[in-house]
Amino acid sequence: LSHSIDDDFAANNIKVSRQALQDVGIEIVDDVGFKDAETNFASQASSFRRANPDMIIMHHQPGPAGTFLLQLRDRGVKAQVVTDIIVGGADFWKQSNGKAKGSIGYSLYSADDPRPAVQDWVKKWHKITGKKGAPYAFVTTYYDAVQTLAHVMNSAKTQDRKGILEAFLNVDNHKTISGTITWNNPGDIFRPAPIFVQLGDEGVLNMWK
Repeated sequence: LSHSIDDDFAANNIKVSRQALQDVGIEIVDDVGFKDAETNFASQASSFRRANPDMIIMHHQPGPAGTFLLQLRDRGVKAQVVTDIIVGGADFWKQSNGKAKGSIGYSLYSADDPRPAVQDWVKKWHKITGKKGAPYAFVTTYYDAVQTLAHVMNSAKTQDRKGILEAFLNVDNHKTISGTITWNNPGDIFRPAPIFVQLGDEGVLNMWK
């Protein structure tokens, strides 16, 4: 296990992972933490190499996770990497210098989803950016957010505060790239279960099968 000790997102997730692994009887052979601003992970990588794990579960922001993974691979640590939603962060792929390929995590979208809306989004992203690969998960989420806001504004009976709030709370089975969403009133937006993905070439999020 590894996590960022100064990041609330990571600190909370590592507690869940520790407990889940213990509950199913998986042995934790090493458990390291570091601050996001650190860049030299020689001691942590050496410790992992000695432990020789079958799997590494990471909870960090995308950038630090990518940097740590690169140093692990450069030191010969080949264990399968599993992380959370940060698998779809652009910096995870970039900071790993492509060595994050094969990492598993969860996402709200996968680039090989055959739905026409997803494939149209991938083509649009290619045309606009001129980049290879496919849209990162967070970019796709931002796109969905703008599309959902447009849907709310267009469906609002009035454009004042009350009308827009009511339109938000009435979002029901609205289809987006990252899934159909419904606002649970009161509460948060509900989507179907997250999609498990594996990083492919160019950091593309492919469905993990």
